[in-house]
Amino acid sequence: MNYLKEPLVHFCALGALLFVWFAYVAEDDGVEETATNQINVSPETIEVLRQTFATTWKRAPTDDEIEALIEDHITEEVLVREAYELGLARGDSVVRNRLRQKMTFLTTSVAQAATPDEAELAAFFENGAEQYQQQGQVAFEQVFLGDNPTQEEIESAIATLNSDEKATIGRSTLLPPRVSLTPEQAVDGSFGRGFFAQLQGADAGVWSGPYVSGYGAHIVRVTDAQKATVPAFEAVKERVLTDWRREKSEELSKAYVERLREKYEIVLPEEATTEEQAAQ
Repeated sequence: MNYLKEPLVHFCALGALLFVWFAYVAEDDGVEETATNQINVSPETIEVLRQTFATTWKRAPTDDEIEALIEDHITEEVLVREAYELGLARGDSVVRNRLRQKMTFLTTSVAQAATPDEAELAAFFENGAEQYQQQGQVAFEQVFLGDNPTQEEIESAIATLNSDEKATIGRSTLLPPRVSLTPEQAVDGSFGRGFFAQLQGADAGVWSGPYVSGYGAHIVRVTDAQKATVPAFEAVKERVLTDWRREKSEELSKAYVERLREKYEIVLPEEATTEEQAAQ
């Protein structure tokens, strides 16, 4: 049985993760507070400052630079604490969004670290196989006949090209006369939406048409085609695992938030109005 299927395990794992976070990570971002107004910069924080500097400047900081980094870190800590004391974080959408992101990270990291068994991952693939489908491709030659050719012009062009491959007909265009095997999205990107779909009904090896692009009418000879296919599970296994983890992360995050919401009484405007009227 996969542990991510068990809600109790979800919240035990999250509880443990939160404990680790507050014990080792969230302790004032590396600044130890042993008294109300005391700030003790930990050796771990100094090492982080040193590594960050080295990553940015591609060299180790000097002693003076380390001292400046520590002073700046302390200044930041003082200002952040005072801002919280003054309530400046309340109502600040940037701060709220950042805190929300951190909480979301804590919940999703549980699923990101998980690995399903082979059967569960294969079933996940089968249930969403269409999203892994590889686009069909088509190769063709085309002759542009303008935006409004007559039926006689179309039939004449088709007959001429089918009897004489070296015939030179059609109007000038920047579109390529020959297109190698190309997927649907790229074909439609060049010729207009739906052009690829029109060619699916064309007989290979012969000129036919008209096929309408975003520019006008074309006669086309399909030279090669490949149908859309769903790859084998093993060929896309890593992508499937990534998608599985993302879906489980969303499920776990939603379930965890719902559990947290149970701690609160949610009062909406209509409910608040009803309670006020009942009290009068």
